[in-house]
Amino acid sequence: MNRTLVIAALAVVAVGAASFLLGRETAPATGGALAPDVSRDVGADRPAAPSIADQAQTPARLVRPLVPQAATGNAAAPAPVAVLPPHDVPLASIRADLEQRARAGDRRAACRLAVDLMRCQELPTMRSMSNNMERSLARDEGQGDERGVGFRIDFLARTQNRLETLEPLCEGISEADTVQGFDWLLRAAELGHTPSMAEFARRPAVPFQSYLSELDRLRMYRERAPEMAMRALAAGDTSLLPDLASAHLSTSGRWGFSPLGQLVEKDDATAYAYYTLIQRLTPPDATPPAPTPPQEGRGRGGRRGGGRDGNWMPRLMEGVSAEDRAAGEALATEWESRCFADRKEAPQLEGGGFDRRPEPALCDRD
Repeated sequence: MNRTLVIAALAVVAVGAASFLLGRETAPATGGALAPDVSRDVGADRPAAPSIADQAQTPARLVRPLVPQAATGNAAAPAPVAVLPPHDVPLASIRADLEQRARAGDRRAACRLAVDLMRCQELPTMRSMSNNMERSLARDEGQGDERGVGFRIDFLARTQNRLETLEPLCEGISEADTVQGFDWLLRAAELGHTPSMAEFARRPAVPFQSYLSELDRLRMYRERAPEMAMRALAAGDTSLLPDLASAHLSTSGRWGFSPLGQLVEKDDATAYAYYTLIQRLTPPDATPPAPTPPQEGRGRGGRRGGGRDGNWMPRLMEGVSAEDRAAGEALATEWESRCFADRKEAPQLEGGGFDRRPEPALCDRD
């Protein structure tokens, strides 16, 4: 083959691959993003895998920061749903029933199916961490580093405790099954389950080790996460306030790193507005919310070895200028009067954090 033609062909392939990863398409936009409809094939055993063909051809680019919108006054209350199984029942034994209920429109069942599958995403990592720590202890035995050995023993004990929960829960569930937690979480959010909206926005429900093989789901996260964050906030779930504050902050660095932070426009006034809302909406006798302590083994600032203390958010906001503070406080006043003034009860403020584990209790609420 002519060498020029070979080079030209390789160039076309490279450009095409880059365009896909950057979300650029040659076809014109075809309207709003469409979510995968898990219920469209009632006889199927599994939800249809989301496809970028279901999305608008040109992904929406955020041109301004995310700001809360008031909930519509005529929104119908979600229909009541049946009680869910106990939290630690093996997923394989209840999976078919949860899928049937979720396909029929049970938002809590869709959430529970998603959360259990997401919990099972941890299992391979926990097994690997446990095995590596056991080998490390055996290798370093007798070396005299009592402090290091003590840390390893504690880490191993916590990891094995987690395995004792996950092993029976996830028996019979394959790694390929677990990525479908993303689909069912989106299903629950679209059915009106507010905690699922917040959980969907917080991070992609896809194992980090599978990101490169799940580009269509990641693209769907990029398309839908900002919308779900605002819908959750409008519905009264304020657990995302810390995430939104740190996501918008221009100097957040590793403290504010999150998938949601990669989707929003950086704006310190908006960040400070969310921080101000946290302070104003927290009940007087409560501690302002902070992300749940990171997973086992994370250290200062979210790295392995420990967690964040309760003052991480004030420290994060120390660098905001006086001008942005004033603008942020004004924005917070506007949002508070527009979105929260008519609440009969104070919004529920909870710990956030993009790396926190979803637990089944999440699905017991509306």
